[in-house]
Amino acid sequence: ENVRLYGHYFFGVRFDNYVHLYNAFAGASLLRWLFRMAGMKLGAAEAWIVIGCVLGAGAFIEIVEFIAVVTVPETGVGDYVNNMLDLVANLIGASTAAAFPGIRARLRGGRA
Repeated sequence: ENVRLYGHYFFGVRFDNYVHLYNAFAGASLLRWLFRMAGMKLGAAEAWIVIGCVLGAGAFIEIVEFIAVVTVPETGVGDYVNNMLDLVANLIGASTAAAFPGIRARLRGGRA
């Protein structure tokens, strides 16, 4: 039988969801860095913009996965529940990355 890491569970969470969480965190961190490099000052709205962009990209990926499942059912990508869990993982990853600089600054006693 073909065993894929994609479907394994670790601590009750499917490996795929860890991948989504990590990718969303990385994507949000990259986007924040790009804003800084471009000299964009978005203030308090930055976190919401970052989260929205990452969730939009994640939704696009889920749409591609949906098309794959509809056209080639043997892909094993998952169903509606899988798509929603992936989007929740994206939200957690993006939100964590968006909040991370502020949390780090508060721990150091400064501002974000």
